[in-house]
Amino acid sequence: SRIQSLQAVARNGNKIKVTANRYVIAAGTIESTRLLLEIKESYPHKVISGSNSLGICLSDHLSMKIANVTEPCLERTSQLFAPHFTKGCMRGFRFIDSKAPFGALKAFAHFIFENEYPAFALAKEVLLSFQGKRLPTITCSQLSQGIAGLFALAYKRFMKNTLYIPAGTKAHFQLDVEQKPDVNNRIFLGKERDIYGRRKVSIQWRITDVDMQAIKETAARMISIWPGGTKGLPELQPLNIDYEADKPYDAYHPVGTCRMGDDLDAVVDFDLRVRGLRNLWVASTGVLPSVGSANPPFTLLCLTEALSEKLLIEE
Repeated sequence: SRIQSLQAVARNGNKIKVTANRYVIAAGTIESTRLLLEIKESYPHKVISGSNSLGICLSDHLSMKIANVTEPCLERTSQLFAPHFTKGCMRGFRFIDSKAPFGALKAFAHFIFENEYPAFALAKEVLLSFQGKRLPTITCSQLSQGIAGLFALAYKRFMKNTLYIPAGTKAHFQLDVEQKPDVNNRIFLGKERDIYGRRKVSIQWRITDVDMQAIKETAARMISIWPGGTKGLPELQPLNIDYEADKPYDAYHPVGTCRMGDDLDAVVDFDLRVRGLRNLWVASTGVLPSVGSANPPFTLLCLTEALSEKLLIEE
């Protein structure tokens, strides 16, 4: 099958027909999946070969604090692991168990800082006002409290190339674990329609007992291999992982709903082409079968670069 044309509709009702030789859906995991689900629904025959897998196995990184940094080690932690700047980019440290048992879910740990103080709030408001082309909304009290901190922020940023962490700032050891794909976690078309007459997307997603067990096992393994004071690193105080007391949260890294592969159930092939449609590709983190141990957008950038080069060659 082949996409012949598409119709774009503006909010005021204006319409335009777009005809091309090739089409690429690059609209994020949720919206890209919605578009494919609409194609699947619009045609009685099976246009998308891997349509049975379309929309299912929505997964994400599950993030949770697993340990606190002991108070005597707070300053040492900020000295060692505060985010630093390289060529204008802010970088952090991630820790991965290189000897994880076979079959273990991918995971990484990192330090987070409760870095909420007046200077950050002031800087955030100023930057947001610039972006919104408006005057900052700042009280005299906020200005007086934040101005000294701004100088500290600027000094650390431009002279030391690190993010300023005030003395005594609490720090935690945070774990991010990939979620095991589950067919019950999915994206589907709901009954309600939007202003264009398109069916709104519905999301069914939950954290299961399997996910919590994976978090507990990975946390125990990470903390057990942390060398701590023996290597001049911060001492950690493990936390009791309790789903009800401190629930893990998703990291806004959705994947899996239009996964790639070379099997019959894969929605796209390894070139990101939708299986069953000759001239449609998907550039979305939804093509990743699982979330892995890296930010999915970085992987997607590499895949999209390869796709663009392929399309240019074919042109």
